Amino acid sequence: MNISNIKISNSLTSPEEFDFYFETIYQTISQLKEDYPDFNNWYYKKVRDGIIDGSREIIFTVAWNYIAGVAILKKEKREKKICTLRVFDNFQRNGIGKKLVIESFDYLHTEEPLITVPSLKEHQFQKMFNFFGFKKRDELSNYYSFGKKEVTFNGSLEWEKGSSLLLTLSHDPLLLF
Repeated sequence: MNISNIKISNSLTSPEEFDFYFETIYQTISQLKEDYPDFNNWYYKKVRDGIIDGSREIIFTVAWNYIAGVAILKKEKREKKICTLRVFDNFQRNGIGKKLVIESFDYLHTEEPLITVPSLKEHQFQKMFNFFGFKKRDELSNYYSFGKKEVTFNGSLEWEKGSSLLLTLSHDPLLLF
């Protein structure tokens, strides 16, 4: 399989390339706004500004000119998070998720980053969490959405709206080129 990982920050010197990647990645994960009410603001404000100031990164995997996987990361002194981790169904079981997590470790300078998952989807990630030794910490009700629970691994979330973490699976890849 012809696979490569790209850091979006490498395209900051070309505004057109950066905007293309940033918007294309948004299209691959935009349905998350159904589960995370503040998703658009988080992505377009916090993630974009963070990439520009160096506190965030998007690493995405391209396979046969399709976006196959995405990791959105947050690296601050007090917080190192995998905010979004996604591998599309057509590309799962090819090691893409593991490679994204390993590259996330490198960027974040830790092998124990904070990561969360909706409790209803926890079972989908259990094998990977076990592989990397992620430790379940908390289960929070109503953190991102009323009536839903979010499970934390490798740390705890501050009870403060606005620091969004997303972890999901998807069904459809988006053609990149």
